[in-house]
Amino acid sequence: MSKQKYHLEPAELTAILKLFEAQQNPSSIWQSVCKRLNCRMDTIEDAKSGNPHEFLAEPNVPAPSSDVRRGHTSASNAEADLRCPGRHLAQAGIPEPVKGEDAMTGTRIHAALAGEDTSFPASLSVSERESFDACREIEKKLVDSFFGPAASRMVVKRHVRYWGKFEANGVQYEHSGEADVVWRAGDKALILDFKVLAGDVAENPRNMQLRDLACLVYGNVPLLESVGVAIVQPLVTHSPVVCQYSIADLKQAETEMVARVILSNTPGSPRVADEAVQCKHCKAKATCVEYSRLGASRIPVVAEPVQQALLFQVAMANWTKEQRALACSIVPIAVKRLEEIKEYLKGLLSLDPSAIPGWGLSDGRVSKPVVNPQVCFDRFAALGGKLPDFLECIDVVKGRLEEKVSKVTDSKGKALKTQLTALYEGITEEKRSQPSLERVGEK
Repeated sequence: MSKQKYHLEPAELTAILKLFEAQQNPSSIWQSVCKRLNCRMDTIEDAKSGNPHEFLAEPNVPAPSSDVRRGHTSASNAEADLRCPGRHLAQAGIPEPVKGEDAMTGTRIHAALAGEDTSFPASLSVSERESFDACREIEKKLVDSFFGPAASRMVVKRHVRYWGKFEANGVQYEHSGEADVVWRAGDKALILDFKVLAGDVAENPRNMQLRDLACLVYGNVPLLESVGVAIVQPLVTHSPVVCQYSIADLKQAETEMVARVILSNTPGSPRVADEAVQCKHCKAKATCVEYSRLGASRIPVVAEPVQQALLFQVAMANWTKEQRALACSIVPIAVKRLEEIKEYLKGLLSLDPSAIPGWGLSDGRVSKPVVNPQVCFDRFAALGGKLPDFLECIDVVKGRLEEKVSKVTDSKGKALKTQLTALYEGITEEKRSQPSLERVGEK
């Protein structure tokens, strides 16, 4: 069996190989490489031998098939690709960023929703189970309403990727979209998209992702006369609106989708930077000239008024009201750009410690939490300590406690909330985090 090879951008690969040539002991370099690729050293056989050529694929080796989109455009990027036709090709070959904890929460809930069995996977936390429950409840309500009580022979497909293939000017194109769930009965289909994170904003069911999905399902499922789409966001509403597309609507949407896909795959298509949509999750920001120009265009917006107002030539305590308002307006722009720069520079140093003269990465902060409180208490008691004194040192992690309550009582949903309300009665203290700056009237 051939060994797994990991893929880096050509520039990254060249830099790493140079480091191996320059150093006798590759251990520290392997640590940086593993961090970059989000894998553990003890899982990599070739890390022990220090042979980078056995571990890293050459730039011209095709990427592994883990990309479910196979390098093609997808419905999830529809609006961003429309706004910036050049972004699809600009991101080619750039690896996906490591997912944060919020994204992992969404992934776990979606994985549970993808199963035909409605039982709770053991890996879900209490809050995740509540989102799962709410999504299933809203889904049932939408299906019943859309198809009616007389619907029969219902077919459901969960997390299926639908493909559209076409030819234009002698070039073959492919485009796909993965639907969270598609219900079908007779000549009607209903597509639902689940949004389960607390930070998700309310979305219009006419968004381009669902419009593309409607086209792709229509193109793959025969005899459909209409396709409905809806966004299920239990943290926003339990009564989402269904947008219904007729055959005429779908034909028009398909024409526009095809034109967009062709433009996204055309070398030299324009790039248009805007942080609101197309740049928000774009992997090519660090190499995109247009994005850099967008940042540069905002420097005068920050710098010129600051200079004119003599903001840094006056002690903060002596600022006028106008100067205070100006300072508030520049904070979000400056903080966001500086954070992006910091993360980019840290990424460079994690790969090549010599990438920035005079700078390096500090060791991360080490914490040593107590993982066995029972043993800790036994030792504390042996010293003469008492239980009340020990309890003053303990903080209850409510999320974990709620999971244990759910397991012990075998309750969920409203029944679990009732149990927790009784459990916390009179023993919690409300604490509010520090306030943040916000423009008055924006809420």
